[in-house]
Amino acid sequence: MARKVRTIGKIYSSLDGDFKPFLHSSRPRSFFRILDIEDSDMLMPLMDILLSFFVVEEHVFIFGKYKLGITLEDILFLTGLPIYGRPVISTFEKSRDLDAFSRVLGLETEKGKGVSTSVLISYIQDRKKDNTKRTIALILVLLIHCFITPSTNRQRVPTTYVQFLENLENVDGYAWGAALLSFLHCEIEKKENGGKAKYGNLWVVLSFFLICIPKLRDAIGIELNLEDGEVPLISMIVSKVKPISHDHKKNYKNVRVILDNLSDTDICWMPYNDLILPSPLRTQLRYRALLSSLFCNNFVVYHRPHLVAEQFGESGDQDLTPMGWKYKRVIVKENRGPEKRNYEVFYAKELAIWRDAQLAILPEPIVNPARESSSTVHQDSPELALTIFTPDRANTPPSPVRPPIISPPPEDTPPQDIPQQIPSPGFPTVSPPRQQQQTRTFRNPSLCILTRPPRVIKPTQFWSPSGAKPRKRKK
Repeated sequence: MARKVRTIGKIYSSLDGDFKPFLHSSRPRSFFRILDIEDSDMLMPLMDILLSFFVVEEHVFIFGKYKLGITLEDILFLTGLPIYGRPVISTFEKSRDLDAFSRVLGLETEKGKGVSTSVLISYIQDRKKDNTKRTIALILVLLIHCFITPSTNRQRVPTTYVQFLENLENVDGYAWGAALLSFLHCEIEKKENGGKAKYGNLWVVLSFFLICIPKLRDAIGIELNLEDGEVPLISMIVSKVKPISHDHKKNYKNVRVILDNLSDTDICWMPYNDLILPSPLRTQLRYRALLSSLFCNNFVVYHRPHLVAEQFGESGDQDLTPMGWKYKRVIVKENRGPEKRNYEVFYAKELAIWRDAQLAILPEPIVNPARESSSTVHQDSPELALTIFTPDRANTPPSPVRPPIISPPPEDTPPQDIPQQIPSPGFPTVSPPRQQQQTRTFRNPSLCILTRPPRVIKPTQFWSPSGAKPRKRKK
C-alpha cells in the first residue's frame, strides 16, 4: 500500500502547475481531493498488531469487551468519497472488458491485458491540452487502482474499472467509498484466513485507530488535532505519520499493552461530530449507518453498523432479528478465467437490498452547533444529485409522510438540468409495504430503524430485478 501512495504522489507531481487548479475544480471532485496525499511508508509492524484484533465473522475489531468497526461514516470523513450511489459492479457485457483502454482512454494496448502504472503516468505527463477529458480519465484509473483497490502483487492496472469512467459526469454518482470498504474487508478476511491477500487500503485502518484511540498517537509519538483537519482526513494523518515512517525497527510492545487494556474513556466513539463535510458530500451523511451489502465488482460484504452501535451513540449490539432480517455471509464470486460473469444475477438479492434500502439504519445527523443547518444542505450545488442514487419508481404514489420519489435523470442529462428535489434525509425510498411497517426507536433520538420484511428468496434461486423467471444456481 505504501508503494501505491507513492504512485499517487508521482501522479500529482507530474501535473503542470496550471493544470492542478483546473483539476481540483473539475468533476469528479471527490477523487481529486485525495491527490495531494503525501508519500509515506506504512507502519506495518503496527498494522500487524491492529489486524490481530480483527474478527472475521463480524468484520470488527474486538478489544476485550469493546468492539470497533470501520463503517461508511469513517470512510466518508477519512476519504471524502461518496458512500452511497450506483453500486460499483460490472454488467454482464463488460465483466470482461477487453477493449476498455482503447475504447475509453484511446490507448493501444494488448487486448484484455492491463497497463503498467509507469506507462499511464507517462501518458499523463505527455498530455495534450486539447484532450483534457482523457487526462482526467487516466488520473482516475490510477486513483482507483492505487486507492480503492490497491494490491501488493500487481503493478499492472486491470481493465475492470475503466468502464465506470466512460462518462466523467457520472463518476461521482458511484459509491466509491462503499467499494473501498468492501474490498478492504474482503482482503483482510483473506489474510486472517491464511489466504493470499492484497490487503486493500490499510491507511484507512491506521487512520481510523489513530483517530478513535488517542493513546495510540502518544505511543508512536505524533500529535493530531482533528479540528485543524479537513475532509479527507487521511491526507492529514499520512502527513503526520511520514516523519516517523522510516523507523522500521520501532518496538510497538507498548501499543499492544494499550490495546489489551482499553477502557471506555480511552476510546473516542464519535470523533466527527465537530467536523463539516464539503457541500457535495453533506447529503451522503444520511447513509453513514446504512445496513446493506457493499459492492466492489465481485467483492461483496455486508455493512453491519448495529454491531458497533456505540459509534452511533448507542450502547451494545442492536438486535435486528425482530425486524425480519438475518445476516448471511455473502459467497464471493471469483473473477478468474476468460468467461464473462453475470454479477448482477449472482448478487441479485444483495443488489435488491442496496437499491431498495429495505433494511437500513438511516440516522439524522446529530445536532451540533459546528454543523451547518440541515435545511441548507440541499441548496449548495446542482451536483448534489449526482452523488445520490434513487431507484426508479415513477409509478409509486407519494406517501403522506415521505416526499415524492424523483427518478434519476438519464446519464447524458447536463448537470444543470437535474432536478433539485431529492428525498428527505432519514427515509428510505421504497414502495409502501404490504403489511404494517414495523418501527423501532433507539434510546438516541438521532437513530431509528425503518424497515420491512425482506423478500423471501429460495436458496437455489435468484431474484430477478427485471421480473424475469428466477434462474437456478448452478451446482
